[in-house]
This record gives sequence, structure tokens and C-alpha cells, in this order.
Amino acid sequence: MLAAAAAFFGCTGNPSPTPPPSADTLSVRSNANNAAHVLPLVAEGMAVGRLGDGTGMSVVEFVCLADSGSTATDTLLLSKTDEISGTPATIVGGICPGRDIYAVRTTADTLAIAQMVNLSRLVGHWRATDFDLALTPDGAATTNNTNTRALRWGIDGSRLLLHVGVRHEYGDTHRTDTAEILFLDTDSLHLRDHLGRTFRLSH
Repeated sequence: MLAAAAAFFGCTGNPSPTPPPSADTLSVRSNANNAAHVLPLVAEGMAVGRLGDGTGMSVVEFVCLADSGSTATDTLLLSKTDEISGTPATIVGGICPGRDIYAVRTTADTLAIAQMVNLSRLVGHWRATDFDLALTPDGAATTNNTNTRALRWGIDGSRLLLHVGVRHEYGDTHRTDTAEILFLDTDSLHLRDHLGRTFRLSH
């Protein structure tokens, strides 16, 4: 599994390079005015904010950050279940009203959560036996992989994006690796890549 973790974050072979995320699909959020903001690369269509006091068992009060670049209104009252399809929301990192920063993607009618990730809990230094992954609040990423150079991290729905530089004999290329976030709490991060491999990391 640990070898697979290294492989997921790009270590061997000559993979077909994927172009880096463009400004059309990811936007950089400024945190110049508030160091507590956790604002990495966030996919277009997602809002960034905190959970308000109106958050309860079935709804989330989502208060958008003023400097997050979101086009959403200041406060959204979102259901945790799509009332049309009955599909429950994918919520990663728990419900923590107050200081923690979240990225949320709503359903098409903007009345329910499709995916929501606690960005504040995702930030930190995650480790396996021979693999390290560090995610900083400003969106920078590093790993201990000698064949790649992690540059940025981001969120697209409930997927973790890792934009890396890949070292080759005839020059470097860039690509974006993705993994579904299966579980996140204060001590554990579980990821699944596009091949179905699962990785467990801890602080």
C-alpha cells in the first residue's frame, strides 16, 4: 500500500502529462486579509466559507467568505439531503460551526449540499511509514517523493487535487493527480485513487 501511495503521487515511469489546472477551472483564493482562512485552489462553482449558528441536524447555514471569490450570496441555508432524489450529502471532515473553513458544491437548484469538505482539517502534515504529504493553508503542497515536485493542492467536490511537477531525463512536465477523500478527522486521512487503491495517512 505504501508503494502504491508513492505511485499515486507520481513517482515512476513516464506517465502522459496532464496540463496544469487553468484559471478557467480553478481559482486562487486570496487570504491576505485573514491568516486564519484556508484558501487553496478550489474548483469553479464551489463556495468557500464557514458554518453558521443555524447549522443543525438536517441543514447547514453556510456563510460565504467575503474575499473567497464566490459568486454565491453571503449566507446559504443548505439541506444535507437532496429532497428531490433523496441523495444524502457527501460531507468530509465533520460538521464544525465557527472557525473552520469549508468548500461546498451545491446541487443544481442550490438548495442542498452535493459535496462539502472541511479545508481546515485537511491542512497539515500527513504521513505513512515512508511517505509524507504536507498541505499548507495557502494551497502549497510538498511530498518526500524524489521523482516529483508537489506544487499546489486543491479541492474539486470531495476530491483532493495535487498539482505536481514530474522529473524526466529530457525535462520536467506537469500533471494533476486526484484522489477521492473517503475519511477525514483530526488524526486520519483516507484517500482512494482512480485505480481504486486506498491510502491511509495520519498526522
